[in-house]
Amino acid sequence: MIAATCDFYGARVFTDRPGGGAPTLDDVSRIPGKLWCFCGDQDPLMPPEELSAIEQALAAVPGGRHRFLKAPGAGHGYMCEARADFSPDESAAGWAAMLELFGVAL
Repeated sequence: MIAATCDFYGARVFTDRPGGGAPTLDDVSRIPGKLWCFCGDQDPLMPPEELSAIEQALAAVPGGRHRFLKAPGAGHGYMCEARADFSPDESAAGWAAMLELFGVAL
């Protein structure tokens, strides 16, 4: 079993599934380990309704093992130093949270 997973920039998970079928977000409750999703709240690829749908789906899973981490003021590439919308402060917070997840879960 996979104990912990980080999802970065989960665009279209509430409307699509690679290969077809029900949206990927429909399966969140069946993920046995921890899933933490990292998104910038200014990501042009993820409209507010998608961010809200992801946040609600993760929060609805019993036990609080899934989390939604929304970086305020951050765009799509906020964690990547090579991107124009890199955000040093939000990137540092994202890395710290990711390391926290793996430190607790492993």
